[in-house]
Amino acid sequence: MKSVHAKHEQVSRFIAMITQMGILDREELHIVDCGCGKAYLSFALFEYLQTRLHKKIYLTGLDTNRDVIRYCTAEAEKRGFDTASFYQTAIRDFKGSNKADIVIALHACDTATDDALALGLSLNATAILAAPCCHHYVNARLKRSTTPALMLPIIRDGITRERFADLLTDTMRSQILRAYGYETHMTEFVAQEHTSKNIMISAIRKSEQVPDETLLEHIRNERIRWNAAPKLAEYMSI
Repeated sequence: MKSVHAKHEQVSRFIAMITQMGILDREELHIVDCGCGKAYLSFALFEYLQTRLHKKIYLTGLDTNRDVIRYCTAEAEKRGFDTASFYQTAIRDFKGSNKADIVIALHACDTATDDALALGLSLNATAILAAPCCHHYVNARLKRSTTPALMLPIIRDGITRERFADLLTDTMRSQILRAYGYETHMTEFVAQEHTSKNIMISAIRKSEQVPDETLLEHIRNERIRWNAAPKLAEYMSI
C-alpha cells in the first residue's frame, strides 16, 4: 500500500509540475520518455492531457529492457493510446524522432540521465524534466589529490562524498542546460521518506540554443576545479 501511495503522490506531483511550467497551451504535444520502465507516469500524463485537457498526445517511450517495452506496448493498446510508441533502445542510439515538446527522464540511472538531457537538447525540446538517480560517474572521479583543500572533509566519508557528488552532478547539469537557453530549477520531486533520490531538474526553453560563453567558461572552470563533471559536459564538448 505504501508503494501505491507513493506512486499516486508522484503522479499528482508530476502533473502539477508540468501544468505549472505553462507549456500546455498548444493543442498537440510530443512527449519522449527516456528510460520509461513501465511508463506509469507517462500513461497518467497521457490520460490527463487527452481526457481532461483534450490535447492530441504523441508519446514515445525508450528503454533497453525488452520485457517492459512489450508491457508498455500492450498497455498502450489496451488503453486505446494509438499515438503511443515504445522502442527497445539505448537513449543515445535513438534516432526515431526530430520533435519533442517535453522530454522526461525519471530515475534514469547514472549517465542515462545525461543521455536524456543530451537528447532533449538535440531535439530542442520546449521542456525537460529529469529526476536523476545513481550518480556514480562523478563520484568515481572525485580524487583527494584534485579536490580543493577546504572540501576534503566532505569527500572523506562515503555518505557525504556520495551526497556531494549527487549535488555537484545535478548542479552542473542544470548549469549546462542554462548555458543552452533554458531556465532551470531544482526542486523536491517526492518526499524524502519515499526516496533519497528526490531532486527534479526542470528546464524550460527561453531562448534559442546560442551558447552562453560566459556560463560555459564557468562550467569549464568548475570541471577543472574538481577534475570531474557529468557525462553531459563531454557530450556538449565543454
